[in-house]
Amino acid sequence: MNTSKSVNEYISELKSENKKVRYTAYLMIAVLVMVLAVSVLKQFYITLALLVVALFLQLFVFRRFQKDYVRNCENANISLTTLKKINASEIEEKGTSVDESMVKSAHIFPFVEKTFAAFKSIKGSKDNTVISSSDITVVERKNDKGIAAEVSTGNWSHLEFPKTTGIKAVIVEDELMSEAARKSFFDMSGYKEAELPEGFPKRFHLYITACESGDTEASRAASDGSADNALSSRLPNDSFLNKVKALSDYTPGKIGVAVSENTLDVFIKNRFLAAGFSSKYEPDEKTLMRDPYPELTHIAELAQYI
Repeated sequence: MNTSKSVNEYISELKSENKKVRYTAYLMIAVLVMVLAVSVLKQFYITLALLVVALFLQLFVFRRFQKDYVRNCENANISLTTLKKINASEIEEKGTSVDESMVKSAHIFPFVEKTFAAFKSIKGSKDNTVISSSDITVVERKNDKGIAAEVSTGNWSHLEFPKTTGIKAVIVEDELMSEAARKSFFDMSGYKEAELPEGFPKRFHLYITACESGDTEASRAASDGSADNALSSRLPNDSFLNKVKALSDYTPGKIGVAVSENTLDVFIKNRFLAAGFSSKYEPDEKTLMRDPYPELTHIAELAQYI
């Protein structure tokens, strides 16, 4: 899709597509009426043939037109709003800029390997920071029989800085996962929960990793229980934490944030780049210009506070 089009050009094209969807629906209705008519006359073979035609129209024509229309509405909406925030020029339907290894490395929440899937995705840059954002889904946990028990969906944004931050920490919010899952996930991975500034909301939890290999002084501090002091230089500052809180207050989704040297990862549960559109309605300027993911502005601003 050409992302440089004006809103009026998008509307004109999408209205034409919407007409194709509606005309196909009318055609299916007409065929079904004919099915009823010939069935009354007990014309078995004609009835069967018309049912085959109706089924073909439903499965291979109407659904394709409907799917294409909704996808193009989503892409037009993203192109006119979110895409411009990070100077991006392309929308991927099955994104590659965020992958399973990236999510695993950020260590924000537990998930079953090889269950990761990426959907709508964009990539661009702002203020020398490379920004990727993708709607994703993962299976958090499976039952004993291998059936998915908990599936987590939302938007994952990945920022890459030109210089290292010297910080390695994870911040997660209550309800991003269950309390039992959170404690087990971080405890078993060698993470230690650190204290947040006094008065900071209790719904947030800050975790730091064990010391880097070869740092004997930090190793001794970690082993004797004083790791917080040894690793204080790798904790995010109060300004950054307050900006994370502001993002949490803004979005209806639950968030997880990971800072690791020169990268920042942000997951917001149940929030997406793609807004919901229906083939029942034609698009208008107000709908296409409504930003589906305003959180990306706040995520990009996090880079200024590290």
